[in-house]
Amino acid sequence: MIFLLHWHEKECKRMCDELTRLGWQTMPCTTSESLSLAQLRTHQPQAIIISLRRLPSHGKQVALAVQSTRLGSALPLVFVDGEPAKLSPLQSRFPNALFTDWVLLPSVLNTLGISPQTPTPANLPERSA
Repeated sequence: MIFLLHWHEKECKRMCDELTRLGWQTMPCTTSESLSLAQLRTHQPQAIIISLRRLPSHGKQVALAVQSTRLGSALPLVFVDGEPAKLSPLQSRFPNALFTDWVLLPSVLNTLGISPQTPTPANLPERSA
């Protein structure tokens, strides 16, 4: 399971639906309260993805809170999108986090060893003829 944090509910659902179509199990988080320590313990996500499309300062605060816990600090943290000029301070504050664009996120997840759980035509390897 992957937690996806984005501050606009409909956009978050659309982003989760896209990852689900590719085979990943996702949990949308649209408020800082929806990403609690209890949620981390209960669902034990493989990674936390924080969208920087909206309210990047909120994403930073949630990342700080997650990283301050023993459980959260062990999870891969992936920041997605965001304005390039605003990424540098985040990259300095979170040197172990990954930063990527939405279209590259599936490749980043695979690189982290987080493979889709459900094979779909979109993520199956091509057969050789």
